[in-house]
Amino acid sequence: MDPVQAGKMCDLFTNRVLLFRTLIIFFNWIGISMGYYGLSLSTHNLSGNFYLNFILSGITEFIAYTLCLVFLDRVGRKKFHASCVIIGGFACLSTIFTMLYAEESLQPITVALSMFGKTGIAASFACIYVWAAELYPTVVRNTGIGIGCSFGNIGAMISPYIADINKLITGNLGRALPFVIFGSLSILAGILSLWLPETLNHNLPETIEDGIHFGR
Repeated sequence: MDPVQAGKMCDLFTNRVLLFRTLIIFFNWIGISMGYYGLSLSTHNLSGNFYLNFILSGITEFIAYTLCLVFLDRVGRKKFHASCVIIGGFACLSTIFTMLYAEESLQPITVALSMFGKTGIAASFACIYVWAAELYPTVVRNTGIGIGCSFGNIGAMISPYIADINKLITGNLGRALPFVIFGSLSILAGILSLWLPETLNHNLPETIEDGIHFGR
């Protein structure tokens, strides 16, 4: 058997199929990473006790990772990832209505929506590591994951500036805008991920040629 030829970073960008998938994965990494860290940093924009909200934000991660353990190998990476990130994004997006139009007594709904959104985005953040690694051919898997993580770090670096946007835009709109941005990016990332193939119970691609034909 001939040895598998080593892949190069340019292989991810020179073929139309791999380029399309790579760009979607990179956008997912940016959007989800931005939402994951940004929602944690946006806790101060929520009403109620700051410390209680921060504790709840941490608890959501335990719930998210438990969902991954239970459903990732049952419903598949594609369905699980897309469902979590889209539903989580809509939950974050919905906070604008309660922040702008609801009375103070209904603000716990805002906290609940934010935590629900954080749960979905945290679950998808964990899933993207597994799914992206399985989508890349073996010969460029480490390269693809490494570049993807770098794009995720870009999203993480941008997130504090969005979380503090209320310092530029005062009032309830400034408090709601970070959740709207994080939610919108998450929804878009989830919709784009629907164009990626499922990897559960499939033989994973090893060569560049395998990666091009995988899922087609």
